Amino acid sequence: MATTTIGDLFDVAVTHLRQVARTPLGSLQSGERSLPAREVDGLLLRVQDGLGPQAYTPVPTSEERKLTDMERDLRGWLVQARGALGTARQYLSPQAETGGPAAKGVIAASQAVGAVRDTIGSHLGPDRAPLTPYAYLLREQDAFDYLASRYSEVAWAAGQVVHRLAQEAEYPRAGAALDRAWRSLDRASVNVRASSPDTDRVFGSFSAALPVRPTHAGRRIRPVPSPASLPRTANASLAPRTKPSTTAPNSG
Repeated sequence: MATTTIGDLFDVAVTHLRQVARTPLGSLQSGERSLPAREVDGLLLRVQDGLGPQAYTPVPTSEERKLTDMERDLRGWLVQARGALGTARQYLSPQAETGGPAAKGVIAASQAVGAVRDTIGSHLGPDRAPLTPYAYLLREQDAFDYLASRYSEVAWAAGQVVHRLAQEAEYPRAGAALDRAWRSLDRASVNVRASSPDTDRVFGSFSAALPVRPTHAGRRIRPVPSPASLPRTANASLAPRTKPSTTAPNSG
C-alpha cells in the first residue's frame, strides 16, 4: 500500500490548481464565478497559517523564532493577494451555491494543503512535543525552508487560477482587483524561489505517523529517542547542516 507523503500532498494541491486554471470558465453563470475566488482566498489563508515554526514547532514557546525574511516576504504577498481578492468579490455577482468544477478543484487543493499540517501534526503531541524521531527535523531551518518553497508553488498555481478569473471577469473593477491579486501571488513565488534555490527535499518524505496507543490508560508516553540513538542513515538526514544565508529582500 502506497504511503502519502508531504511532498505528495503539495503535488496534489498544485495539480488541482493547474487543472482549474485550464478549465473553461466561460460556461459559468455570473453567480458561480465568485465562488472560486472565495475558495482561493480560503486556500491562501491556509498557506499563510502554515508558515514558520510557530505553526508546528515542538520546542517551547520561549524558544520559537520569528519568521525569516523569506517567510515574512511570502506572507506579505499573500496578505496583499487576499486583500485584492476581497475587493474583487465586492464587484462580483452574489455567489451561487455551487461554482462547478472550478470551485471543486480549488477546494480539493485546499484540502491537500490542510492535510500537510495534519500530517506534520501527527508526529507531535498535544503539547507539541515530538512523538516520533522524524519530528526532530522540525528543529532544523531546512524543514521550514522546504515548506516555504512548496507553499510558494501552491501560491503560484493559485495565481494562475486568479489570472484566469481576471481575464474572464465581467466587471472592469473586479478584473483589476483580480489582476492585482495574481501579480502579488506571482511576486511571492518568484521571490521565494530566488531565496531558496537548493531547498533540501528530505522533509518532503514525511508521511503520517501511526496513532500512538499507550499500553495502559493514563500512563504517560515515554519520550521519543533522540537523534543520536537513531540508525546512521536517519542521523545523516537529521544532522544540522549549514549553508549560506539567502534571504529575500524585504518587500515592505
